[in-house]
Amino acid sequence: MTARRRLAVIGGGIAGLAAAYELAETLQGKCELLLLEASSRLGGKIETDLQAGLTMELGPDSFLSTKPWAAELCQELGLGDSLVGTHPQRRAVFILHRGRLERLPDGLIMMVPTRLAPLATTRLLSPPGKLRACLEPLLPRATRRRQESIESFISRRFGAELYQAIVEPMMSGIYAGDGGRLSVDATFPILREWERQYGSVALGALALKRKRTAAAGGDGPPSLFLAPRGGLQQLVAALEARLLRSQVSILTRMPVHAISNGPAGYLLTAGDDQRIPVDGVILATPAFDAARLLSDFAPALASSLDQIEYASTATVNLAYHDKELADSLDGYGYVIPAREGRPALACSWTSTKFPDRAPPGTALLRVFLGRYGQEHVIDQPDLVLIEVARQELSQTMGLNRKPDLVRLKRWRRAMPQYNLGHAELVKRIETQARSLPGIALAGAAYGGIGIPDCIRSGRQAARDLASHLG
Repeated sequence: MTARRRLAVIGGGIAGLAAAYELAETLQGKCELLLLEASSRLGGKIETDLQAGLTMELGPDSFLSTKPWAAELCQELGLGDSLVGTHPQRRAVFILHRGRLERLPDGLIMMVPTRLAPLATTRLLSPPGKLRACLEPLLPRATRRRQESIESFISRRFGAELYQAIVEPMMSGIYAGDGGRLSVDATFPILREWERQYGSVALGALALKRKRTAAAGGDGPPSLFLAPRGGLQQLVAALEARLLRSQVSILTRMPVHAISNGPAGYLLTAGDDQRIPVDGVILATPAFDAARLLSDFAPALASSLDQIEYASTATVNLAYHDKELADSLDGYGYVIPAREGRPALACSWTSTKFPDRAPPGTALLRVFLGRYGQEHVIDQPDLVLIEVARQELSQTMGLNRKPDLVRLKRWRRAMPQYNLGHAELVKRIETQARSLPGIALAGAAYGGIGIPDCIRSGRQAARDLASHLG
């Protein structure tokens, strides 16, 4: 009698959970499934802290609705009715400009302006900067395709001033990266596609805006961001419950130290020197961890994986039982350009951005610290980081009182950087990985850092592995 095959998913973040879920749904008990997570909890960068009536996200707070894979998974798990969007009447986003908060011009789609009037009246740009940005539809498209950074692409199409004042802080809020090094093809390929298809990035953005408005009917554009009402941890909990019902063995506090060739597949060395034979494995870990695990028997692949750089950040949630402050917050928060010289990247006004994240009369704010090349910022002691966050709120919002509750979370090497050459590097990684039958890669390091992309990556890795095993 042939022994039942055993498959392992290494990494219990959202990509690993999605991979294990897809395997369980596809194989329906035909294989033994293991999920191994080094830490004491599942969810990876998703972590929700519920206390004192507050819903505090320590990592991401939502996912994009324009990428369907997260919303579809929520529907499959029975969470569809719990999804909520951002506050429809408080859509304002601000940018710190010369020490003051200025409202982001209306009509931006994927950071691209689509309306002339808001662009003409914003104080974020000088008159020459506004004129240069408005000329974009008249510029010729690029005659040849070449590698370009986000900074180079936006500056070429709209001018350096629009990049520095508007695009750079918004882009940094997503990647915590250096726009002069981040690849436009790997981060925002749709911008390049709009230039190719329409001859103008602004016209392409306008076409997308019209499509979204038409799809929404008379209800106005749908919320760009969604999340379960009780926080993103609800998605993690639902996945964990489904995996347990499917007889998936979930092993937390089980770090994997090495992968080697085994008699019929691979041998995992995990925990206290345990040897776990498996027929196939999905590495849903950061690229540098995957490189460490593969270094002994796949050195070329490990070397490629190690070339993906990461940025470190920290989030500081601060709650204030102050009705006047809570009522005064009218928007989702603000982002901070690098040229302002602040250690903070952004501040999210959580209590107005999403419903029910804080009790009435309480303001919940979240300050983001650190960016690529400034890892030293988050290495400071807790009290120093909290004070840095408070100073940011004092300087920008005039908020000087002591918060009633604070929650700090560091994220070391958490944000993969899609630098120039990333798309080619990922193609090389995929080619090298195909030479290792029964091994698949998943996660934020490759084709998208958001929750929907990680879910898509995990589920695709599971399908590939299941197909390989027949």
